[in-house]
Amino acid sequence: MNYFKKKLYLFFILILISFLIIIFIILPPSTKSNIHNAYNNKFKIITHPFKLIYDKKYNYNHKNYKRNIIKREKLENNQSVTVNKYELEDEIISGAHVLNLNIYDTEFLSIDDNKYIPSNMPYIDFLDNETILMHYSIGNFALFNYSENSFKKIQSNYCSIIKKHSFNDCINETEFGIRDIFLDDNHKLYVSSYFSSKNDPDCKGLMVFDSEPIDINNPIIFKLFYKTPSCVKEPNPDPSGGRIQRIDENNILLSIGDFQPSHTDILKENEQEYKNNHVSQNPNSHFGKTILIDNQGKSSIYTMGNRNPQGLYIKEKYIIGSEHGPNGGDEINILYQGRNYGWPVVSYGFAYNEDIEMSKSHEYPYEEPIYYFSPSIGISEIIVYNSEYFKRWTNKTLVASLVSNSLYIVNIDYDKKHANNMDKIFLGDITIKDNFKSLDFRIRDMKVSNDGKIWLITDDNYISYIEKSENDFKGP
Repeated sequence: MNYFKKKLYLFFILILISFLIIIFIILPPSTKSNIHNAYNNKFKIITHPFKLIYDKKYNYNHKNYKRNIIKREKLENNQSVTVNKYELEDEIISGAHVLNLNIYDTEFLSIDDNKYIPSNMPYIDFLDNETILMHYSIGNFALFNYSENSFKKIQSNYCSIIKKHSFNDCINETEFGIRDIFLDDNHKLYVSSYFSSKNDPDCKGLMVFDSEPIDINNPIIFKLFYKTPSCVKEPNPDPSGGRIQRIDENNILLSIGDFQPSHTDILKENEQEYKNNHVSQNPNSHFGKTILIDNQGKSSIYTMGNRNPQGLYIKEKYIIGSEHGPNGGDEINILYQGRNYGWPVVSYGFAYNEDIEMSKSHEYPYEEPIYYFSPSIGISEIIVYNSEYFKRWTNKTLVASLVSNSLYIVNIDYDKKHANNMDKIFLGDITIKDNFKSLDFRIRDMKVSNDGKIWLITDDNYISYIEKSENDFKGP
């Protein structure tokens, strides 16, 4: 009898398994993909947990993390289009905050646009409380009104002005192009741009264009504002810098990378010569520096010994900069006029050529970073969060990352030059529901709106913002 029951039990199990297999086979492909992605995303989230610990007495478990995305539509030249939201699947992530990440797919900006040249250097800035100016491809700008969920292209003379002052144009300059956009309080727009010398295309540098205050009903008209006095022969264009901030009503700051190849090609016997003659340590070169430029375009060196400055932020009396190290050693620095930040003599990273030794000591005359990341996170924009919207982040430093697909919250006391803890928000592994496209969340630029929401743009041109969820923790 027992034997018969066992056989009957086994028979029913086999029937059930067969039924489930048949059901899965006849499911539509979209449903299968959703099941696969839901499982895959949860697995990845567990592997890379969303861990936010604001105080030792707070340590929370699983919460719902809701993601929304704006649907792709066609946008004709100079037309405004309203786009619609739809929800992605909820994902389970560990953390003290329950956050909504809202994503705007901007690929529709390029549909049927013959002038569209892909760019991995998109940037954003606020025109007003409801409107974002976006650089979405080389020489192309758009206005995004997020209260109305509408985009509008805006014309400019960027492609013609860069051709006037450079060997490059918007046709052959497909990789490097614009390095930052900055709107001052008067809506005057500054744009930094990589360029090749007209006399020698292999010699590269950085220049800045400025405009009259932006009128949304008219094209943006740029003129040349600044150009590096020299260029670098056969450079590595990746460490080019280009961040812009206004330091006061009469001056802006511009970060410039060293444009130098990695240590890979440096022979051990040439190490000291390489360090002594490096452009970052040359007071006659603008490369590897932070440059002060007045309203007439007159420039002077503000800091030196920089490698690849990626972020620039002004907090009251402090100027804060982020910088790529070599193989590790990404830095957060307080920038003081006249100081030397040590590259390539000292670094907390490691040379790509193992034969080259990097000193870790930042003793005089070199400035010690206030915080560094090793291994590298691919540090990008940096902002001190001054809103009360996310109260636990107020006065903390937001650090965007290219490599780790994450946003870091670092508690830094700038008066004491001390960092005492760090939180990490992992934003990667996002899959769009309609086309199952996976987003590579390399955060290129970041801004905070007046209402305290955190706005991001990634290298694949997706704009997003982080806001509270109604399910967020209600405690202090």
